[in-house]
Amino acid sequence: MAVVEMMGMSLIGPREEIESLASEMLSQGNFEPVPLEYALERRTASLSAPGGSRISTFQKNPYDDLLEKLVRIWKEAGAEFPEERSCSRSTASLSFDECSRQVLDSAKKLEIWRKRAEVLEEEREKLMAAGAFLDALASADRDVEETLKTRFLSITFGRLSSENFRRLEEMAEVTPLLVFPVVAEKGYVLAIIFCSRDYREEAEKIYRTVYVKEYDLGDIFEGAGENLRDRLRERRFDYERAIRGLQDAPRNYLGRRRKELERLYCAVHSLQRVYALCQKRGEMSGIFVLSGVIPASTLEQVGEAVNRLGPNTLLLTEKGSELQKRGKQLPTLLK
Repeated sequence: MAVVEMMGMSLIGPREEIESLASEMLSQGNFEPVPLEYALERRTASLSAPGGSRISTFQKNPYDDLLEKLVRIWKEAGAEFPEERSCSRSTASLSFDECSRQVLDSAKKLEIWRKRAEVLEEEREKLMAAGAFLDALASADRDVEETLKTRFLSITFGRLSSENFRRLEEMAEVTPLLVFPVVAEKGYVLAIIFCSRDYREEAEKIYRTVYVKEYDLGDIFEGAGENLRDRLRERRFDYERAIRGLQDAPRNYLGRRRKELERLYCAVHSLQRVYALCQKRGEMSGIFVLSGVIPASTLEQVGEAVNRLGPNTLLLTEKGSELQKRGKQLPTLLK
């Protein structure tokens, strides 16, 4: 086992070049970044003076959110996302704006499908509740139109959360309300609520406190014709088919564009790692500063990378003996 001589280095250059160089250093595995505060000897005045900040550091990784949105595509599709080792170094590099555009475009599709499925699910639940209401009327030998146009009785059909439904039941014990749950699914309850027409105004105040979303039974039953129950069932089946299609949409989308999305995942993942590496980088008017330590024997390799990837980037180095004079101690690498 031997002690490897280490040395300090800093890269100063445009964002695009520093990103490419950081990616190259990351792939080599010999670079250990240090916070900008350390590189500047913890001189807080160098980072921000009373007149305004001249050099700023960044703690938030802008690619974390993009990577999270991408992973969600695989999760929604019920598939495993690509493994890190499957990402090739030859994957085309994309700018943050291009990565963001592509990721947000895919995320927007997922959000549209999710919201549409929620709307259809709510409609399906309404039809289920309406069917149960019909069954109850049939068992009581009551006609729908006659029931809805009753002179003294007010009927409310609505949807509210399970927790608020429990609150409504408690209120019904001390108010002239009759509350009947019809359908309970996914944290929501569709209920039929009866009260006298004279109490309707007060009842509406109660409904607002428990956030009852009211539906007009007349609209649900309108145009259903003589075979009311069959028509409601057909409409419910139509909604269920549409919901299944929306639930399958992420999987079909991933199936059609898997290679393209995997390349995008690898590009975002690589840049996410680069920014994680550069977590304490600094910026001055678009010029990035990245500091760290490397094995002294790799300096020539780093210099070649700078010549190749960073023609406008400045490479500064400092030997361990020079740092020790200023009271700095480099980490030790054993091989």
